[in-house]
Amino acid sequence: MRDVQLALIELRRKDWSRFREVRALMRPAVVSSEYLPNAITGLLCAQTPDEAKTFYWQLENHVVVQGQTFEVAEHLVPVLVAALLEEDLPTFVRFSLFNLLFQIVAYEPSHVEIELGNGRLTNRCQTLAREGLWTFYQIYLNGSDAESESAYDILEKIETDAERLEAFRSARTSRPE
Repeated sequence: MRDVQLALIELRRKDWSRFREVRALMRPAVVSSEYLPNAITGLLCAQTPDEAKTFYWQLENHVVVQGQTFEVAEHLVPVLVAALLEEDLPTFVRFSLFNLLFQIVAYEPSHVEIELGNGRLTNRCQTLAREGLWTFYQIYLNGSDAESESAYDILEKIETDAERLEAFRSARTSRPE
């Protein structure tokens, strides 16, 4: 198993059975996202792109779906940010993490979340992602072109200092090849 200690420690801190996910749309009595630790661990340890895709869809179809986020997303953000610090993750795993994180910080709360008074879910997710701001800037400046683009997409959603974002964008675009 690859070393994903930071993400796994963060993952184990929560009682995932307490958080709503997409099934709350179909069956409001269903709250539990207790499957999530196995899905995220599977993604982080995936050995092939197909294996990563299988675990990714177990997350994507429950945490976010069709432009809507659910309560569990807020608790998943620190795990995803911690996972991005693990440099030895295969590219196919890292892109799954970037994809999921982007959707969480870009999408709006589901109508179920809004009805339950959780209308600021996206704002809280963005605030949590901002705790990893320098991680995203590091990847933006020093990652592959594709990773850099993914990090920038997230930065555009979470950065509150437009001047800083522009300064880093200018620094990246003016780098010698």
